[in-house]
Amino acid sequence: MASQRIPVAILGATGTVGQRFIQLLAGAPRFEIAALTGSDRTVGRPYGELVRWTLDGAPPPEVARMVVQPSDAPLDVAIALSGLPTDVAREVEPRWAERLREELAAAVDACYKLIRLTIDEARAEEFRKAAKDLLSRAG
Repeated sequence: MASQRIPVAILGATGTVGQRFIQLLAGAPRFEIAALTGSDRTVGRPYGELVRWTLDGAPPPEVARMVVQPSDAPLDVAIALSGLPTDVAREVEPRWAERLREELAAAVDACYKLIRLTIDEARAEEFRKAAKDLLSRAG
């Protein structure tokens, strides 16, 4: 049975760092490039029509066809990799982090309920405490 690929957003996909993320993730068996974000001048346009590709080769065809999304509105992905310029990142990245943290907290609660139902209450509480401690340290 094939495992499900993890959806990834690349923030600032048109810059050199974003292009490198694309190059590294293209064809990766465990990850799927699910969203590309960019500046106002690139939003709503196919990536391949607007990017000035600075790396060897060309953008992968499946990525070139993707439409660039705005960076300021978090999308439904499991992971976001940021190649945003520092000034933009300071404003945008905390919103993405908060949305991903909320989803992680919901996943922790679901796991807690599953452990409580299938194993026992004490182990479920240990799991919940450890997970919430990790979440609080993350941020």
